[in-house]
Amino acid sequence: DLNGNGSLDGSESFLDGWQFNLQQYVSAIWTTISSVFTSGGGNWAFNLLGPGTYKVTEGTPPPGWVATNYLSGYGPVIVNYGSSPIIGVDFGNQGQGSITIIKDVTPNDESQWFFGISGPTLSDDFDLFDGGSQIYEGAAAGNYTINENPSDNYTTVWECTVNQDPIVSGQGTTAEFELEPGQSVFCTFT
Repeated sequence: DLNGNGSLDGSESFLDGWQFNLQQYVSAIWTTISSVFTSGGGNWAFNLLGPGTYKVTEGTPPPGWVATNYLSGYGPVIVNYGSSPIIGVDFGNQGQGSITIIKDVTPNDESQWFFGISGPTLSDDFDLFDGGSQIYEGAAAGNYTINENPSDNYTTVWECTVNQDPIVSGQGTTAEFELEPGQSVFCTFT
């Protein structure tokens, strides 16, 4: 669920390698009877089921992924299965990470610096003072652009890192990078 709206939209695809569990309700007890992993474009199925009440739950998502609809978050989806198959039971998840923007002027300066950030589900304008930072937790995975409107007489140099390793750097007012699920990206503008 790229945009985190809880619905499957036309540009979104299914993911392989996600676990789903099937439980059956018998004698007032839920019993796990099968587990499968998605494959072939996110497909999954539980076959050869007899009539009964079943619960489908999603396994624990990988780090950096969160549930986006009530069918997610480890389920459950309860289905009463008779003679025809149940199809179209989808679980939504969104890859997320965090972005921290830091202003660190050399030499130190008490001026106010103006920034903008845009990405898959984020658009914001803000200002920072020297030594200040702006943090975005739960940012959707995808491509981001950060723009700085620098003060006169300054040349902006920036670097974005993950785990203190540079992923992109440059000189100028615009930084562009891709946020992966579970990443914490730090972009420092000097």
